[in-house]
Amino acid sequence: MTLNLMGSPSTWTTATTTDYYVAPGLRIDSLPSAARTGKQGLRSPVDTSSKAVADTQFAGFPPSMITAATEAREVMSRMYKLGTPVKTVVETTVTVDGGVKLTRTTTELVSHSRMAVPDSLFAIPAGYISVRPGFMPIP
Repeated sequence: MTLNLMGSPSTWTTATTTDYYVAPGLRIDSLPSAARTGKQGLRSPVDTSSKAVADTQFAGFPPSMITAATEAREVMSRMYKLGTPVKTVVETTVTVDGGVKLTRTTTELVSHSRMAVPDSLFAIPAGYISVRPGFMPIP
């Protein structure tokens, strides 16, 4: 991608790889059954389950972005058939006008336990105000 920053053209390229590690013997019951079986119903931030849904969610997006989201959803469905993800490593390389920056993010499940969680934990806090984009309440 080429951007014009403060009157100077600047070329950016980005490459990202993600490695997932799963534990075949670990089943987390809180996952929707569709996620565990890989059948329809698994929801991701981007739902590409039908062309109509994808067209609505991706209006104005380039086809490459739609393809990437669809592929990511398919990978997640296959992964949940294998087991529960316990580690994810994301490496992103950004090149700007010849300068290279590498970022690595690792997320790892270090312990797992089952416990009852009280409904009060999910209660909306007192004084919570819902704010629409572009609107800031005046106290």
